[in-house]
Amino acid sequence: LGLARHSGDWNSSPTALFHLATAFRERCGLPELEVRVAEVALDNLKALSACAVVLITSNQPIVFRAEECAAMRAYAERGGLLWVNDSSATGDERMDTSFRQALPRILPARQLARLEWDHPLFRAAYDLTRGYKGYPLPPGDKYREEFARGVTLETATARRVGLLYTRNDY
Repeated sequence: LGLARHSGDWNSSPTALFHLATAFRERCGLPELEVRVAEVALDNLKALSACAVVLITSNQPIVFRAEECAAMRAYAERGGLLWVNDSSATGDERMDTSFRQALPRILPARQLARLEWDHPLFRAAYDLTRGYKGYPLPPGDKYREEFARGVTLETATARRVGLLYTRNDY
Protein backbone atom coordinates (compact mmCIF):
# COMPACT_ATOMS: atom_id res chain seq x y z
CA LEU A 1 0.00 0.00 0.00
CA GLY A 2 1.23 3.47 -0.77
CA LEU A 3 0.39 6.83 0.76
CA ALA A 4 0.90 9.50 -1.88
CA ARG A 5 2.89 12.66 -1.20
CA HIS A 6 1.39 15.63 -3.09
CA SER A 7 0.84 19.40 -2.96
CA GLY A 8 -2.10 19.17 -0.53
CA ASP A 9 -2.00 18.01 3.07
CA TRP A 10 -1.07 14.49 1.99
CA ASN A 11 -0.50 13.21 5.53
CA SER A 12 -3.89 14.29 6.89
CA SER A 13 -4.78 10.70 7.82
CA PRO A 14 -1.41 9.18 8.74
CA THR A 15 -2.85 5.97 10.21
CA ALA A 16 -5.62 5.32 7.66
CA LEU A 17 -3.73 2.70 5.65
CA PHE A 18 -2.50 0.92 8.78
CA HIS A 19 -6.11 0.66 9.98
CA LEU A 20 -7.19 -0.57 6.54
CA ALA A 21 -4.47 -3.22 6.56
CA THR A 22 -5.47 -4.35 10.06
CA ALA A 23 -9.15 -4.55 9.12
CA PHE A 24 -8.26 -6.49 5.96
CA ARG A 25 -6.22 -9.05 7.89
CA GLU A 26 -8.94 -9.49 10.52
CA ARG A 27 -11.90 -9.68 8.15
CA CYS A 28 -10.18 -11.97 5.69
CA GLY A 29 -8.89 -14.30 8.38
CA LEU A 30 -5.26 -13.75 7.40
CA PRO A 31 -3.56 -12.55 10.61
CA GLU A 32 -0.11 -13.52 9.35
CA LEU A 33 -0.41 -11.42 6.17
CA GLU A 34 2.24 -8.70 6.13
CA VAL A 35 1.11 -5.39 4.69
CA ARG A 36 3.62 -2.59 4.33
CA VAL A 37 2.73 1.07 3.89
CA ALA A 38 5.16 3.28 1.97
CA GLU A 39 5.12 7.00 1.33
CA VAL A 40 5.39 7.51 -2.43
CA ALA A 41 5.89 10.54 -4.64
CA LEU A 42 3.23 10.74 -7.35
CA ASP A 43 5.82 11.46 -10.05
CA ASN A 44 7.84 8.31 -9.26
CA LEU A 45 6.40 5.52 -11.41
CA LYS A 46 8.83 2.96 -10.01
CA ALA A 47 7.72 3.69 -6.42
CA LEU A 48 4.05 3.73 -7.43
CA SER A 49 4.43 0.41 -9.23
CA ALA A 50 5.75 -1.24 -6.06
CA CYS A 51 2.29 -0.70 -4.51
CA ALA A 52 -0.93 -2.52 -5.39
CA VAL A 53 -2.98 0.44 -4.10
CA VAL A 54 -1.95 4.07 -3.68
CA LEU A 55 -4.07 6.30 -1.43
CA ILE A 56 -4.27 9.98 -2.37
CA THR A 57 -6.03 11.76 0.47
CA SER A 58 -6.34 15.41 1.42
CA ASN A 59 -8.40 17.94 3.34
CA GLN A 60 -7.33 20.63 0.88
CA PRO A 61 -7.27 21.06 -2.90
CA ILE A 62 -4.45 19.26 -4.70
CA VAL A 63 -2.58 20.77 -7.64
CA PHE A 64 -1.19 17.89 -9.69
CA ARG A 65 1.93 18.59 -11.77
CA ALA A 66 2.16 17.23 -15.34
CA GLU A 67 4.80 14.68 -14.25
CA GLU A 68 2.49 13.39 -11.51
CA CYS A 69 -0.45 13.06 -13.90
CA ALA A 70 1.69 11.10 -16.38
CA ALA A 71 3.04 8.73 -13.72
CA MET A 72 -0.43 8.17 -12.19
CA ARG A 73 -1.88 7.43 -15.65
CA ALA A 74 0.89 4.91 -16.41
CA TYR A 75 0.50 3.30 -12.98
CA ALA A 76 -3.29 2.87 -13.36
CA GLU A 77 -2.99 1.65 -16.96
CA ARG A 78 -0.40 -0.95 -15.89
CA GLY A 79 -2.67 -2.45 -13.25
CA GLY A 80 -2.36 -0.24 -10.16
CA LEU A 81 -5.30 1.17 -8.23
CA LEU A 82 -5.36 4.88 -7.35
CA TRP A 83 -7.71 5.53 -4.43
CA VAL A 84 -8.51 9.23 -4.16
CA ASN A 85 -10.18 10.11 -0.87
CA ASP A 86 -11.68 13.53 -0.15
CA SER A 87 -11.17 14.02 3.58
CA SER A 88 -12.13 17.69 3.65
CA ALA A 89 -14.71 19.12 6.03
CA THR A 90 -18.38 18.56 5.27
CA GLY A 91 -19.52 21.45 3.08
CA ASP A 92 -15.99 22.18 1.80
CA GLU A 93 -16.05 21.32 -1.90
CA ARG A 94 -12.55 22.57 -2.82
CA MET A 95 -10.84 19.15 -2.78
CA ASP A 96 -13.65 17.61 -4.83
CA THR A 97 -13.55 20.47 -7.34
CA SER A 98 -9.75 20.38 -7.70
CA PHE A 99 -9.73 16.62 -8.21
CA ARG A 100 -12.53 16.65 -10.80
CA GLN A 101 -10.70 19.40 -12.70
CA ALA A 102 -7.48 17.35 -12.66
CA LEU A 103 -9.06 14.03 -13.68
CA PRO A 104 -8.92 14.69 -17.46
CA ARG A 105 -5.16 15.26 -17.14
CA ILE A 106 -4.71 12.07 -15.09
CA LEU A 107 -6.94 9.76 -17.16
CA PRO A 108 -7.90 11.57 -20.38
CA ALA A 109 -11.24 10.76 -22.02
CA ARG A 110 -12.39 8.81 -18.97
CA GLN A 111 -15.26 9.62 -16.64
CA LEU A 112 -16.02 8.97 -13.00
CA ALA A 113 -19.05 6.71 -12.68
CA ARG A 114 -20.96 5.43 -9.70
CA LEU A 115 -19.92 1.89 -8.80
CA GLU A 116 -23.00 -0.25 -8.31
CA TRP A 117 -23.12 -2.74 -5.44
CA ASP A 118 -22.72 -5.77 -7.69
CA HIS A 119 -19.37 -4.41 -8.93
CA PRO A 120 -16.53 -6.94 -8.44
CA LEU A 121 -14.57 -4.38 -6.39
CA PHE A 122 -17.10 -4.77 -3.56
CA ARG A 123 -16.39 -8.49 -3.26
CA ALA A 124 -12.72 -8.65 -4.26
CA ALA A 125 -11.35 -9.16 -0.72
CA TYR A 126 -14.53 -9.67 1.26
CA ASP A 127 -18.17 -9.17 0.43
CA LEU A 128 -19.44 -5.60 0.80
CA THR A 129 -22.28 -6.02 -1.70
CA ARG A 130 -24.84 -5.91 1.14
CA GLY A 131 -23.16 -3.04 2.95
CA TYR A 132 -21.27 -2.91 6.21
CA LYS A 133 -22.83 -2.72 9.70
CA GLY A 134 -26.01 -1.13 8.40
CA TYR A 135 -24.27 1.30 6.02
CA PRO A 136 -24.39 0.83 2.23
CA LEU A 137 -20.72 1.88 2.07
CA PRO A 138 -18.42 1.54 5.09
CA PRO A 139 -18.33 4.90 6.86
CA GLY A 140 -15.22 6.98 7.30
CA ASP A 141 -14.90 9.94 9.65
CA LYS A 142 -17.66 11.54 7.59
CA TYR A 143 -20.53 9.98 5.69
CA ARG A 144 -21.22 12.31 2.76
CA GLU A 145 -22.09 9.67 0.18
CA GLU A 146 -23.54 6.17 0.28
CA PHE A 147 -21.63 5.10 -2.81
CA ALA A 148 -18.20 5.21 -4.38
CA ARG A 149 -17.21 6.34 -7.83
CA GLY A 150 -14.57 4.91 -10.08
CA VAL A 151 -12.91 5.04 -13.46
CA THR A 152 -13.00 1.74 -15.28
CA LEU A 153 -10.08 0.88 -17.53
CA GLU A 154 -10.31 -1.70 -20.30
CA THR A 155 -7.64 -3.71 -22.04
CA ALA A 156 -7.93 -6.54 -24.54
CA THR A 157 -8.08 -9.04 -21.67
CA ALA A 158 -9.51 -7.23 -18.64
CA ARG A 159 -11.93 -4.60 -17.37
CA ARG A 160 -11.17 -3.19 -13.92
CA VAL A 161 -11.27 -0.09 -11.74
CA GLY A 162 -8.05 1.90 -12.10
CA LEU A 163 -9.20 4.81 -9.94
CA LEU A 164 -11.53 4.73 -6.94
CA TYR A 165 -12.98 8.01 -5.63
CA THR A 166 -14.55 8.37 -2.19
CA ARG A 167 -15.68 11.41 -0.20
CA ASN A 168 -16.21 9.91 3.26
CA ASP A 169 -12.80 10.68 4.82
CA TYR A 170 -11.33 7.23 5.30
